[in-house]
Amino acid sequence: MTHPIPTFASQDECEAYLKALVANNAIIPRKTPLRFAINEVFSFLAQFLVFFLGIVLTTNALRDEKRLMATLASKAGEGATQEFFWLGLAILAVVGILGMVANMAEGAKPAVDEFMLEFPKAIYAFTASGAAAFVAVERFLQLNPQERVGNSSAQLIMIALGLALVGLLYGGALSFMLRRKDYIK
Repeated sequence: MTHPIPTFASQDECEAYLKALVANNAIIPRKTPLRFAINEVFSFLAQFLVFFLGIVLTTNALRDEKRLMATLASKAGEGATQEFFWLGLAILAVVGILGMVANMAEGAKPAVDEFMLEFPKAIYAFTASGAAAFVAVERFLQLNPQERVGNSSAQLIMIALGLALVGLLYGGALSFMLRRKDYIK
């Protein structure tokens, strides 16, 4: 069945027709909040898996304890909390600057919007790398029970889950704020 091609008396009439199609999801299917959340979780999991596999490969399949501990120290050492705070502050500052650029520079808004959509991924990358390091150490302890101290395995998993949750909450909230008007019903 073919649909007749609409004809329009003016450009305004054509624009109104196209806006109505977009508003009714005929052209751009909108994501539901559930679909949005699922996409964000998969985005985070992809980051996590990349970092976890990277750690596994660089530590000789979790056999090189010294390299594994160096990885953990780099991802979740003393300054990791401060680094996360400063990363969040830097993202907010850059978002503000880019927002001003988008408002002042004609035609810059689409490019700025695309660039700003990378910030949630930066949050995911930072928290996923830390969570992957903790899970890798937990796996090392499972493979080497003589190294285990108390219930350290459960504590490591809780820390990894906490990092993942914080990353998903902050990254997801930022992603939602950046995308809500265009993609969420």
